[in-house]
Amino acid sequence: MILLKMLQSYYMSNFWKRTISGILFVAVILWALWAGPISFSLLFAAITALTLHEFLNLCGISPKSPLRPIAIAAGVVVFIFHFLLAGNFIEFHQLIGLLALPFILTAVATFARSHQPVSDLVYALAALIYPATFMGAINYLVYQPPEATAFNSMLVIGIFLLIWSYDTFAYLTGKWLGRHKLMPRLSPGKSWEGSAGGLMMSLLVALLLHLWIGRLDLLSWLLVSVIAAVAGTVGDLFESMLKRSANVKDSGSLIPGHGGMLDRLDAALFVFPAILLYLQIASL
Repeated sequence: MILLKMLQSYYMSNFWKRTISGILFVAVILWALWAGPISFSLLFAAITALTLHEFLNLCGISPKSPLRPIAIAAGVVVFIFHFLLAGNFIEFHQLIGLLALPFILTAVATFARSHQPVSDLVYALAALIYPATFMGAINYLVYQPPEATAFNSMLVIGIFLLIWSYDTFAYLTGKWLGRHKLMPRLSPGKSWEGSAGGLMMSLLVALLLHLWIGRLDLLSWLLVSVIAAVAGTVGDLFESMLKRSANVKDSGSLIPGHGGMLDRLDAALFVFPAILLYLQIASL
C-alpha cells in the first residue's frame, strides 16, 4: 500500500511538472511569434543553438572539443541568414557567404585534438542541415507568401497548433486504444491507432484554423494538417533513432518532464520544411 501511494505521488508530481512546463513552453513560443520579428528571431536563434548543442551531444562530440562551439555558432549563422533572406534584408546571392562555414569547420576539425576527427567533422557539417537549416525554414513561413515583406506569424502559429494537437491526441488515443505498434524498434510507445486519433484531431483543428486564420483555403489547410502529421511522425522517429544510437532516453533535461529542446521540437523540425515545400509547389 505504501509503495502504491509512493508511485501515485510520483506520477502525479511528474504529471503536474510536465503539464506546467509544457504550458510555459507553449506560452513562450506563442508570445515570441505574436510579439513580432525581433522577439521571434531572438528566441528561435536561441532555440537553434540549444537544439544544435543537444544534437552534437547525441552525436558524441566531446564537450571539450573546439569544434562544438564553432559548429553551434555556424548553425545559428545559418538560421540568421535565412531570416534575413526571408525578410528581404539581403539578396539571394548573398547566401554564398554560408559556403565559408564548411571550410571553417573543416579547418577546426583538422587542427583539433580528437580521437575521431572525421566523424566529428561529418556530424558538425550535418548539424548545418539538421537542425539548423530545417529550423531556418520557419523564417520563410512567417514571411509568406514569398513576395511578402511584412512579418506575419499566424500561419506558423496555426502549424504549431496542428503539431501540438496531433501529438497530444496521438498520445491519448494510443494510451487508450493502442494495439498495433507503429515502429517498435525506434519508439515502442507509438501505435497506428494513436496516429489515427492524432490525425483526426489535427484535421478538425485545420478546419478551425481555416475559419480563424484564413490565408489558405480549406482543402489546403487539410493537406497541411496531413503533411504536418506525417512529417512530424518522421521527425519524431528520426530523433528516436538518434537517441537510441546514443543510448539515452532524452536529448537533454532543459524542460522538466519533457526532456530537451530537441525532444520538444523534433516533429516541428521536419514539419517546417515539408509545409514550406508544399506551399512552394502549390504556389500558395
